[in-house]
This record gives sequence, structure tokens and C-alpha cells, in this order.
Amino acid sequence: MIGRRGAITARSRWLHLAGAVVLALGRSVSSVQRLSPSLQAPARPLTADERAVLQPVLAGGTALDDIRIIDGRAGLFDVVPHPFTLGTTIYLKGRRAPGLLVHEAVHVWQYRTRGARYTVEALGAQARYGTARVGGAYDWRAEVRRGRTRWRDLYAEAQAQFVQELWEEGVGIVDGRVERGGGAFFRAVEAGGPARLDDGPVDRSALARECVAALRGGGGMTAPSEIPHAPD
Repeated sequence: MIGRRGAITARSRWLHLAGAVVLALGRSVSSVQRLSPSLQAPARPLTADERAVLQPVLAGGTALDDIRIIDGRAGLFDVVPHPFTLGTTIYLKGRRAPGLLVHEAVHVWQYRTRGARYTVEALGAQARYGTARVGGAYDWRAEVRRGRTRWRDLYAEAQAQFVQELWEEGVGIVDGRVERGGGAFFRAVEAGGPARLDDGPVDRSALARECVAALRGGGGMTAPSEIPHAPD
């Protein structure tokens, strides 16, 4: 009889193998498409502005020099209507919102920390819960209601969506001013200042602090002092 630990190990190995196959197929398609600029736009490194967005979020947890961006045409991958990430390459599909870049960069972090298995986990969650923003695989609030109360336990898309919303809505004191959104939470934490995340009447600051610690390599963070709500 296979024990629980053995079953978990076997499942983990299967996920890594399946994820490696998915990534290999995707990279093979991309390699062929790169031969024709009419099929796939060329990859490029992050711009200075993009690095400025991502540096406070990842803060050394993922090497930004490894990330590549494909802005426009994606060939066969255009059947996927939204931006997506393959390994360390982000297909933005012409989208420019910084929060979306943060979302996709979290998938790069997931790949770097979990390996290829994260792709299968993400696809599995989408197959099980769908892709709706409410109740689907992207809905971190639904994940919390299902009992996944730690950020590290959320499914891949829910993790990325939480970080995107934290970047867009988080509050922090930056240079003596209370700021909301635009990465204020991350910048405040990086500077050692107080920061918080309000989800309506619910304070999600503890979940946000756990998230930031994980993204930055598991280091601890000082709990923030009370700060006022930022104006809408």
C-alpha cells in the first residue's frame, strides 16, 4: 500500500513531468514562430519603467534580467485572448497596464520557485473552477472562503491576482505621505514604513505581508503600525 507521503511524492513528480512537457511544447512553438516576425513579435528585456514597477514587488526574489516581454503578435498563442506567461517570457498581447505586468511577473516567480509544475496547477484550477473573475481560479477571495487562508496555499492565478490587486489598491506611507495604489504598499514596506490592504471592511494586511515575504524569498517583515485609510 502506498502511504500518504508516497502518494504526495508521486503526485508531485507527475505534476513536474506534466508541467515540463507543457513548457517544452510551448517553447518549441515559440522557437518556430520566432523565425518569422509576421507570426511572433521579437522578445525584449524589461524597460526601465517596467523594472521600476517590478523591483519593489519582487525585490530580489526573481532576477529581473531573466524576464523577456513579447508585446504584440503571438502566433498560435493568440488563440489565448489574454496575456500569459511561459517560463520567464511574458506575452502581453499589447496590454500596458502596470498591474497586469505585476500579475504576469508573479507567474515568472512561480516558475522560478516551483518549477514547471506550476503550469499544470494553474491549468488544473482553471479547469476545475473556470476563469471567471468572481468564483473562478483568479478569485482569491473565493479561495479564502474555501479554506485556503494563507497566500502560499492559493492556486497560481489567485496568487497572481492578489498581488495585482495589492499593487493597485494597497496603502502605504511613502515619503511621509499616505498613498494608495501604484505599488504604494510595496514601496512602503521596502522603506520600512507602515502599509495596509483593506478589502472593503476586511483588513487583509496580514495576508499581504505574508505574500510580500514569500515573494522576497521568505524573509520576515516588521508588522506595520496603524495608518489611516487613504482617500479614494
